[in-house]
Order: sequence, then C-alpha cells, then structure tokens
Amino acid sequence: MILGEAVKVSHASKSPALSDVRTHSFRLSRAVLWVGLIGLILFTCFTFAAPLFWEKAVFIVIALLSVALLTAYCNLRIVLYRDTFSVRNVFRVIRTYSYAEITGIEQGFGADRLYIGKRSVEINILYNGYPFVLILLAARYRSQSGGKGIPRLPERNSRFDLFSGHVRDAGVYTAVFAGITLMLVAVLVLGSVVYRRYETEEIKSEQVTFPTVRLSYDGDDLILHAAQNDWEYRILSCRETLADVESFLKACKAGTVFDVAFTLVGPKENKHKSIKSISADDAVYLDRRVMTEYLQKNMRIAM
Repeated sequence: MILGEAVKVSHASKSPALSDVRTHSFRLSRAVLWVGLIGLILFTCFTFAAPLFWEKAVFIVIALLSVALLTAYCNLRIVLYRDTFSVRNVFRVIRTYSYAEITGIEQGFGADRLYIGKRSVEINILYNGYPFVLILLAARYRSQSGGKGIPRLPERNSRFDLFSGHVRDAGVYTAVFAGITLMLVAVLVLGSVVYRRYETEEIKSEQVTFPTVRLSYDGDDLILHAAQNDWEYRILSCRETLADVESFLKACKAGTVFDVAFTLVGPKENKHKSIKSISADDAVYLDRRVMTEYLQKNMRIAM
C-alpha cells in the first residue's frame, strides 16, 4: 500500500473548507495504469491456458497484483489547496490537513514519507509530478510555520526490512527484489507452458501388428502391445483422435501390418511409445495433424 496510515489524529478533517482553493492534484503515473491493464489481461489469459494447478496459481497471483495496481491508480490521490492538502488512500478514505500540521519528512531513494503527527503519507516516484509535489508542500509549510523548513527525520527500520538496517531505503530495494523475483517466476512458468505446448520431439517409425488379446484402456487412452516387441504403445484419447475406432480394431484383429510413427515418452525406467500416426496400405487410421492439433488444444504430454 502506498499511503500508509497509523493512528487517527483528532484535528485531521475529512474534507477541506469550502473557501479553500484547489491548486494542484497528483495521482499515480499512467504507466501504473498500463502495467496493471496489460498484466491483468495477459495473466488472466495465461491462467486459462495453463494446464497445471500450480501454474494457474502463479498466474492468478500476478493477475491479482495487477488488480491491486489498477486499484491504486484509481484511488490514490494527493490534492493541494491554498491552505490545506488532502490525501486519499487506496480505500478512498480522504484525510485533510493544514501544512503547519506536518511534523517531519523521511527522505529516501525515489520514495519520501511525510509525517503528520502519527499518520504518514508515502510520496514516491510513481506519482506524476514527483518531486514537484514535495517542493510545493515544503514551500507552503514554510509559509505557515514562519519560514521554517520541514524537519528531516532519520530513516526508520521496517519490520519487513530484509537487510536488517544495513541498507538505506531498504523498502525500495525489497520491492524491486520482490518484483524481479516474481517476474522471473512468471517467465519460467510461462516458458514451461510454451515448451510443453510446442516442444519438438524425435519421431520414429516402424511396422508392427497389434494382437487384440493384448489391448487395454487407460481412461480414454488405448493401450496396445506389438507382436514384434515388448513395448507398450499408447494412443491418446482414441475416441477423439482415431478416425474410426471400430475399423482400427477390426484391422488389428485381422493381423494388419501398420505403419506407425511414434515418440518415446515417460521416465527412463518406464518409457512407452506415444503414437502420432497409424496407417496401413491406403487407410489412415490416425492422422499426425489430428494428433498434433489434439496435443496443442489440450496441452497434454503422455507421461
């Protein structure tokens, strides 16, 4: 959350006086809006495309962070008036203060925290007009406090400081580190999804017969064993990929010699042959393009 709030201050009003004149308004940069919109659209699409639950979970988290960015862009606002200034937080709660109520400022790298009693407002580089807003606040504070400048406060260590107080502006570095880590995780997960969808496999071919006595099913997959070897052959979702299941089974029963294209899949100790195409003479029982489209549509790899 960009606008931090602590305990309520009794003299802070909810709105400026009607006679007060609004002079400047500052909100987050439009870059935050675009990053939030693009992130929400992309990672929502990735969520629906990802086949595994943990991949969906990563993309959902990033999509929710994008929603948080959009919420911050729409709600966070600092408005300067002639005699007062107001701050609207991410929950759209507005607090109004006079410039003389400012008790100090904690300056950092691209992020400054303004204190008004026990309350605090973080003004950072994501705001349009940064650091102009700080210059205006300092000038109006000076006009209401007899020419004095805003007191500078030493940086306070956060309980979330990963650097244990050894690095100045630890919050900024922590946020950058967390953002980079999250983006790397997203790239790795997305790369995993794309690789499984478009991975290139070494396709081999051979001629075999499939005795029906060694035929079985694993869900929608058809499991076959050739008479010529001890390998297990698998046709993924046979009802969807085979041109005609009954005709294929009749050809197996008749001892037809099939031309089979396949790839070796599975762990080393339990590899099997995933069939990509099956034909015999002029009959095509499984077209390679049909199997490729099925794999891309379902993002499935036989394991």
